[in-house]
Amino acid sequence: MPVAASPPSSPPPPTTTSITLKDKLSVVLDVAFSWVITGPLVVLYWRGTFNFISHFAFTSGTSDLPDNHDQSVKKLYRAVILYFTSVAVKILIDIVKHFVHSGLDDLHEFVIFVTKVSFIYWDALFSVSMWVGGFNLLYALPGLHLYALLPVLVVASLLLIYVRGFESTFAPPLHLNLDDDTVLQPKGYFCMTLENGLLKLLADNVISYMVLHFLVICSWWSLWELENNFIMGKMEIIYKDVEAWDSVILSFVLTLALIPAQRYMSKSRSLENPMFVESMFVGIIGFLASVNFWRGFWSLFDFYFLPNIDLVANLVVSHVVGFTALSLLRVSTSLCFSSTKDPVQPRYISCRYWNYPWTNQAQEDREETSLLSN
Repeated sequence: MPVAASPPSSPPPPTTTSITLKDKLSVVLDVAFSWVITGPLVVLYWRGTFNFISHFAFTSGTSDLPDNHDQSVKKLYRAVILYFTSVAVKILIDIVKHFVHSGLDDLHEFVIFVTKVSFIYWDALFSVSMWVGGFNLLYALPGLHLYALLPVLVVASLLLIYVRGFESTFAPPLHLNLDDDTVLQPKGYFCMTLENGLLKLLADNVISYMVLHFLVICSWWSLWELENNFIMGKMEIIYKDVEAWDSVILSFVLTLALIPAQRYMSKSRSLENPMFVESMFVGIIGFLASVNFWRGFWSLFDFYFLPNIDLVANLVVSHVVGFTALSLLRVSTSLCFSSTKDPVQPRYISCRYWNYPWTNQAQEDREETSLLSN
């Protein structure tokens, strides 16, 4: 993430905005929409893309490697190449986005739309390939023993909490990103832009991906494999083995628990009482809800998404359907995991999508923390 972290900022005092029942209903509907529609579509895309890359990168022929390499060394070799190539491309894409954004103002809306979709597509593709490489690096190095998985999970999580980057472990359905003007204004850990200079922007991206994002990958990998090997039924990522309904149910329960937890935190945190321990505990609930949502729906798609067609065709269709549907819904940016510093006011649930007829348009960007606080 080793990063010299800024000291945590004190949280603002609790908001006292009057929230109506209809406002609360809008949040519930957004969460339900994210849980039932957009969240599964994100997982569908990642499942198809992740398994497709894994199939050809780690199970195909290895004629490019010497015969005396054993299987583990071959996989490590490919994982290193895939991971660092993907990181380099991701950094390049983010930097190019900043340059392109400054020249889009006078272009036609359709050109802007196509430009955004193109950037999101390649960003999402190399996001997945980076995770494929990262997962296989971890499979090859620490391995799947309990004495390896537990330290990876604990150390990675504690470092993310220390540098205030733990919310980067949250994923759809808890967090939903709209395809708006911020698509071409990516933020790294230090929120550098071209105005700060190209070198600072480059350094910010390198730190964000090589440190913060790698810790996120470590956290997800270790928790996923702990559940696979020691806690729940074995659900391998690239194999069709079990229907992980246990993870689906657990994620649903944890998501429901986040609503009163977020309401409590929003009402109780103050400058005098930042509630660090409680905030960390609620953040862990969000992390567990995210990972188990993905683990559960990933396994269900293995069994129920076009189960009678060829595996490779199934993965390609998953990739295409997931990206196309999310693009039409204008939330395809949710496919690209970001690595940024946590906001001062925690956002355990942030999935606003619909503009309801009763919603005050002047406050439509209001945080769900405010909506759930009364």
